[in-house]
Amino acid sequence: MFGAALTSITADSTTHLLAQIAVLLTVAYLVGWLARLVRQPAVIGYVVAGVLLGPSVFGRIAPGVADDLFPTGEVSSAMLLGLAGLGAVCLLALTGLEIDLPTVRRWGRVVPGVTIGSLLLPMAVGYGLGWMLPISFVGGATTRGGFALLMAIAFGISSPPVMAAVLGDLGLSRREFAHVAMSVAMSNDVVGWVLLGIVVAGAGGAAGALLKACAGLAVLALIAFLIMKMGRRCGDRIPERSQALVGLALIAAMAAVSNGFGVEAVLGAFVAGIALRATGRQGQNVANAVRPIVHSFLGPLFFVVAGLRVSLADLTAADALIWTVVAVVAASIAKIVGAGVPARLTGRSRADSLALGAILNVRGSLEIVLAGVGLTAGLLTPTSYSAIIVVALGTSAIASPLLRYALRREQLASGRFVSQPEPDPSGGPAPA
Repeated sequence: MFGAALTSITADSTTHLLAQIAVLLTVAYLVGWLARLVRQPAVIGYVVAGVLLGPSVFGRIAPGVADDLFPTGEVSSAMLLGLAGLGAVCLLALTGLEIDLPTVRRWGRVVPGVTIGSLLLPMAVGYGLGWMLPISFVGGATTRGGFALLMAIAFGISSPPVMAAVLGDLGLSRREFAHVAMSVAMSNDVVGWVLLGIVVAGAGGAAGALLKACAGLAVLALIAFLIMKMGRRCGDRIPERSQALVGLALIAAMAAVSNGFGVEAVLGAFVAGIALRATGRQGQNVANAVRPIVHSFLGPLFFVVAGLRVSLADLTAADALIWTVVAVVAASIAKIVGAGVPARLTGRSRADSLALGAILNVRGSLEIVLAGVGLTAGLLTPTSYSAIIVVALGTSAIASPLLRYALRREQLASGRFVSQPEPDPSGGPAPA
């Protein structure tokens, strides 16, 4: 079987794959550059680049060329999807590697209302909307209830990587509200990805699959505990140049274990990242090894391939377009209110509360990963997949204007909740 797979990877398919990567990354770079010019995260440009190269634009302008470059069923296309899947795994591993659990616990005690409100209200709204959406949005491998749960998770999560990009672009990364927002988002994402693993495993409604998923989560937790314990005790015995290699092997192993239990591989990678971060220096070495390749290659490739699978034609029907707009508006209001009201009730200013809700409303990269998981698992249809991608882009795109509006309304630096950026010893502006 393995030999047959190798023989199917011919020189032509390899050349085709390399040509696909060259085109995708070039267009992703150009559109990402344009996105940054209008003060939007580059990830939005990457997804838009995929949409432009997909059936919605390039497929209509030059259908023959598009079919030749991105055919379905070809070995090179399968390899491209495999690389995109690896990008999703590495992206979630990096997200886990950047979660500082002590910080999450510390801020969780200070602002529990923000943490709970920013998760429960959006999830409740998403769950309700999941029951209202047309049947064309519900994947064939799940029930209406399973689809509603997926929508609840999609509304509940945020995207720390894109949040960090937005805050950096606006020079707000070192403000107090930014640290609160990142901690809250990470807490919400831990809950969201665990729930996603359970939802995907139990999509068919089989009790056996659900029990298997719960067993898989228990195994992942045990492995993570062992990694943290062994890393703290024995990590220094591993040569520093080899720590990243060992860490990447552990990420791949936990992703494989997760997938073997019927839980998505990205969840195993996410848990592995959290465990490795807790080991201290070893986790930092792994993050330093993973970060460049995710930011420069696998990440952009994953996002542009995600956009490549979007067909705007699926949203041209009146009901699909209307419900997509409703989803963007509902997701935004629920997250902004869910995070902002608790902050306001604790005495924070309106500008502070709006800023916190606006940045937590960014769903970007992790929502796109979730959409891909949902489509692959049969929980989503092409229509609902495209709609969730639009939600991810829409909620991310409005964050910068909302934050700038809050800054204009009331100078955030004058409030206790949003602290002044630390001065740069060189005399320049504080770094993002």
